[in-house]
Amino acid sequence: MVNIQTLPDLPARPVAVTIIGWLAVAFGLLTVVSGVMGLLAAGDMPPMAEMALDPNVAFPSWLFKHFWALSAVQIVIAAIGVIAGAAFLKLRPWGRTTLEGLTWFCVVSALGFGGLWVVNAIFMTAKLPADPSLPVPPGLFVMVGLVTTLVMAAPMLVALYFLRSKPVRAAMEPAPDGAAL
Repeated sequence: MVNIQTLPDLPARPVAVTIIGWLAVAFGLLTVVSGVMGLLAAGDMPPMAEMALDPNVAFPSWLFKHFWALSAVQIVIAAIGVIAGAAFLKLRPWGRTTLEGLTWFCVVSALGFGGLWVVNAIFMTAKLPADPSLPVPPGLFVMVGLVTTLVMAAPMLVALYFLRSKPVRAAMEPAPDGAAL
């Protein structure tokens, strides 16, 4: 039985550290699983020569051509996120810095994805005839892209706010007696 009175005083961990750290670990693990599934799918995809491709849409064909590499990169980045999330929960300063860098990367990726979505939606719907019988108006595809981008980027911007906050930075400071955390 552990006597609580003999445990050393541990620094207080802000709630934001607990939430962001566990989310980083959980989403990182889910992303590793997703990357492994991507590698399995890439191994089962037909060669590019056998696929029917639209020559006017370059992004999807590029994606399929390099799907295995994207899945492998996803696994590496997710593993870094899991390790950094665990270090962040232990109040390691490098864990906060790494998570902040990964979060900035994710924000830029979300904005890039949204930009590609909107550009492709405009490009693809510009060729559609003005037909009132279409099930949805072509402009809706652009709006969906913008909303999706906002939904993907907003939580990461909130995480950045807390990762850069004074209480979180203060929790990462070394103990006054110089002991490592």
